[in-house]
Amino acid sequence: MITINHPAAVYCPEAPVRPTDPVRIADTELPLSAEGAHAGNLWVRDTLKAMGIPAETVYDTVSITAEFSQNAVRWAAPGAHDTAVMAFTVAVWDDRIRVTVSDPGDLFQAPQGGPSGSGEHESGYGLELIVANLAAGWGVERVLGGKLAWADVKIGGS
Repeated sequence: MITINHPAAVYCPEAPVRPTDPVRIADTELPLSAEGAHAGNLWVRDTLKAMGIPAETVYDTVSITAEFSQNAVRWAAPGAHDTAVMAFTVAVWDDRIRVTVSDPGDLFQAPQGGPSGSGEHESGYGLELIVANLAAGWGVERVLGGKLAWADVKIGGS
């Protein structure tokens, strides 16, 4: 089992599952950049495949991770890209996965109306359209030193 270097990347007190007793945990830190986001998405995919997670669940989890990591890069504090990192964590239980992406920024874009909204905004739909539809639960928390986006994905769907 790989230990977690970033405790906030797994524990969210308001999350629906107490993520302190997962069966398997893996984490990595990558540069806060578009390249780091892409590498993080590939890392989540490869990690889950190596753990024997079903392909559909891997796809859903990577789709969520991509939304979180892109938001981390987009909403990072000005100048943060030069030195900052974002942390990716995967915690796996028998029935679900928790994926988290944390970064040092404190800004994030809330959903901007979604499908039932006015449609005046060109962005901000990913959390509502992608994450909310694929995850059993999700959230964005402010943590010491930044923010953390988390999502729980049921293994095998539903």
